[in-house]
Amino acid sequence: MGEVMERTKTGRRLRVPLPEELMAILQWHVDNLPAELRRSELLFPSEMGGFRAGSCLKRPLEHIAKAAGIKKRLTARFMRRTFQDLGRAARVHDFVVRAISGHATAQMQEHYSSVNADEVRTGLAKVISIAGFVRAHQTGIPGASEAGGDRGGDRACDRSQEAREAA
Repeated sequence: MGEVMERTKTGRRLRVPLPEELMAILQWHVDNLPAELRRSELLFPSEMGGFRAGSCLKRPLEHIAKAAGIKKRLTARFMRRTFQDLGRAARVHDFVVRAISGHATAQMQEHYSSVNADEVRTGLAKVISIAGFVRAHQTGIPGASEAGGDRGGDRACDRSQEAREAA
């Protein structure tokens, strides 16, 4: 709030090496600032060249929420979760995501993470695949079409096949 923090709130100095693509975007941003704002030491200066107010994202977020049909009030803090979730979706190693976000512990990283519907759906599909429910359903085990499977995976499928062959 009006001052540059030299360290994170945990006392660690955080330096994040940026990829060339992001550096190019930031350079474009600086090059397109009005001349009087380019003299500021700040990357995103206010219209006066100083620090922006803590509420500077309030109106843009309200506009975005309205356009997206989101009824809940959004604050800039939601981006903490978004970064954690996007890092996981991009399969960036947890250590790297923590290094970028400044989270010192896995517990803080988990605190700022959420699981979306696609992740749940994909996870369940993997479990169902491993457990053999699809194969059980396709081979016609009694009760497999009701309740989504035989509840016993491949072993039950193998036992039913053995019973059919013995009969």
